[in-house]
Amino acid sequence: MSKKTTFTGQVIDAIKDSGKTRYAIFKETGIDQAALSRMVKGEGWLGRDALDRLAECIGLVVTVETPQTGKTPGKRQRTAKTAGGNAAPLRR
Repeated sequence: MSKKTTFTGQVIDAIKDSGKTRYAIFKETGIDQAALSRMVKGEGWLGRDALDRLAECIGLVVTVETPQTGKTPGKRQRTAKTAGGNAAPLRR
């Protein structure tokens, strides 16, 4: 599976990589299985509260890092990573 660099793509990859079924995520978080299915298919999205519960369930950690190379100060590089430490910069 190719890893995506958009935030949405990284969340979807993290769901798939978690090894948890949509039913298991539903039982742990209360997030409707149909809503998860729509999100994975790119047909919908979740609210902030549901995303927080989903992130905790699948071990997703979102970090914002300031690049150390010659980029303009104040611009931040956004990444999302799983508890396993995999991360990729998000493209804008």
